[in-house]
Amino acid sequence: NRSLCEITGYTSEELIGKKDEEVFPKETTGAALHFVKEVQRTGKRVEAETKIPFSTGERQYALSFVPIKDASGRLIRIAGMATDVTEHRRLEEALKKAEAELSSIFRAAPVAMGLLFDRKFAMANEEFTRITGYSFEEVKGQSASILYPTKEEFDRVGTVKYRQIREEGTGTMESQWRRKDGQLIDVLLSSSAVDPADWSRGMVFTALDITERKRAQAEIFRQRQLFKTITEN
Repeated sequence: NRSLCEITGYTSEELIGKKDEEVFPKETTGAALHFVKEVQRTGKRVEAETKIPFSTGERQYALSFVPIKDASGRLIRIAGMATDVTEHRRLEEALKKAEAELSSIFRAAPVAMGLLFDRKFAMANEEFTRITGYSFEEVKGQSASILYPTKEEFDRVGTVKYRQIREEGTGTMESQWRRKDGQLIDVLLSSSAVDPADWSRGMVFTALDITERKRAQAEIFRQRQLFKTITEN
C-alpha cells in the first residue's frame, strides 16, 4: 500500500515481485521470517515490535502477522502489517521521564504534596504520610474526605478552592485535617490544576501543618486580651 511505498522509497510497481531482503534490512527480514514460521507452526496471529532502519531514519514498528485460511482451514497466505509507533513510544518515554521527575520532586519536597483525580488520592509524598499518619497505600484511590473532620468542611474546602482555581489559577485556604490517630491539625492548603484547560488530568496540592503556628497566635491573642483586661482594671 501507499504507506509501505512511502517508508521504503519504492513505488507499488517496483515492490511487486521483490523479495523482502531486497527491501528491508537483513536483521529485519530475519525477525520477520521467524514470526512467519511461528504463524505457520501455530496457525495463529503473531504480534511483535521492532525497530527498522530505513534510509530516512530508524523507526519503531508494531508488527502483526495474520494467517489467511481457505474454507477447509488450510493456511494459504500470511498477511503482514506494520504500524509506525515511533512517536507513540517517544511520548510514552517522555511521560515516564516526567513522572519520574515529578516523583523526585514529591519525595524531596519539605511540605506535604499529592496528586488528586476527582478529589481522590493518586500520589502523595512522605511528608504527607508524616503529618497525617496514613501510608500512601492506605489513602490511594480514597476520597480526600477521609481527612476532614466533617463532610461540611470537605464540601466547603472544595467549593472555595475550586472557585479560586477557576478565577485565579490557584486555590489557597486554611482548614483542618483529622489524622489517622484522631488528632486534629490545622493545615494551609494550596491546589492548582495540572492542566488548567483540562481538570480531568488532576490537581496538585500542597499542605502545610500550621498547628503550632495557630496555637502560638492563639496564645499571643490570649495574653494580649489578658494584658488589656489588667490595664483597664
